[in-house]
Amino acid sequence: MANCSFQKTTPILRWMALVVACAVVGWSLRGFLLVSLVGHEGTTQVGIIEHDMGNLVAGTKVRATVLLPNTTKIPLRIKSVRRDCACGVQQVTRDFIAPGERAELEVEYAVPAIVGSVRHELLVEYEQEVPPTFVLIKGTVHQWANVAPDHVDFSTVLVGEQPEIEVSIRTKEVWPRSERTAKIQLDYASIVGEEASTCGTHLTYRLRFAPPATAEHKRYHGEFLVRWDENEGRVVRVPCVAVLEWRYAAEPRDVFFGVVPSGATHRIGVQLRENKRDRSALDLSALRVRHDLPPSFYVGPLVTAQKDVLTLDVGIDISDPCFTGLIGGRVEILHADDQIICSFPVSAFIK
Repeated sequence: MANCSFQKTTPILRWMALVVACAVVGWSLRGFLLVSLVGHEGTTQVGIIEHDMGNLVAGTKVRATVLLPNTTKIPLRIKSVRRDCACGVQQVTRDFIAPGERAELEVEYAVPAIVGSVRHELLVEYEQEVPPTFVLIKGTVHQWANVAPDHVDFSTVLVGEQPEIEVSIRTKEVWPRSERTAKIQLDYASIVGEEASTCGTHLTYRLRFAPPATAEHKRYHGEFLVRWDENEGRVVRVPCVAVLEWRYAAEPRDVFFGVVPSGATHRIGVQLRENKRDRSALDLSALRVRHDLPPSFYVGPLVTAQKDVLTLDVGIDISDPCFTGLIGGRVEILHADDQIICSFPVSAFIK
């Protein structure tokens, strides 16, 4: 009988035990559910705040105010604000945010020199058991200055010429004269003019390449720089290049007879070809030859081979050598006004 009674009451006890267990589990989950509901009550504490700073100028520092609202039903206290290397929080107006109120994050951003879209994150963490807030700082970086031309090419410069090129710089903001330094790092080049618009955002520089007659004939490389004082991110750099040539180019450019034994004679014909330029024709009858070669050398007269081409014989006679070793000098072709239009070295090694 007792067994029958126990068997009848067992289902009831089982149901009561199940109800009690559910109640216990429900009570234990109450705190978690409340926190979850609080954390997800508003999108701010569980999601993302985006702050678009719009158009940014490369190399500058900008500040922005980001509003951080509390959309939960409990007070929140800010525990920390984590940042990346480029974007930092300068000030938080309050670390305690009541429900419905908001804090202000004063953000300072060092705009990179790279042009294009940028995006950085701040992570706001709270002391309460709510998810953190991601603050996304974004914007579009523009070059702080537009330069035309983007490189200075004086091209081929003949001796006696002094070409000039203008460089135009347009900035996004006023650039005072007292805060900029301009210089050109190119041999024989200089800044011969500087103008600024009334608004101070348009600058024009005039550059001149003026090599002396003694300058080495080669390709010159350098750059034109305009620097905003005390701001390393504000520098205009314009590559510069120039090629210095004589009006007539000698072929060969360097006359070398090599090793010449005593008693030998040699002759080399040199062609002088005019570099093609829109210039007035030279009076070839007014050309003359000058050289500082030792007596063992001889230089023949200039001969017009064809239009714009001259020929000149250079020889050496070692029938009566005075010394041995390396000897030589230079040959120069001059116009009537003593302007050198071509020059080339001549040498030989006497054995």
